[in-house]
Amino acid sequence: MRLPWYLLSFPYSLQRAQILELEHAARLAATLAFIDSPDGVEILPDHIHTAISLVQHYLNEAIRLFNVGAMDAELVKAQTLLDWLLKRRNR
Repeated sequence: MRLPWYLLSFPYSLQRAQILELEHAARLAATLAFIDSPDGVEILPDHIHTAISLVQHYLNEAIRLFNVGAMDAELVKAQTLLDWLLKRRNR
């Protein structure tokens, strides 16, 4: 599994990335609680579970999109070998 772009682009540690994910989940849970009850001040476990699911989905999608353009190193090596073999065969 590849790491999210923010771990590759900046000197974040894995622990810092996990803290950021928890912060996002907390903000989402608070937003969901406010949407459910604008007058209420209580964040329910359902809000927290939903927020965590949203953050996990967002991170999985970010990783998936980040990996779309990446080529597998083994495929690159195999293609290089194939090109070399075809070139030699056509001599």
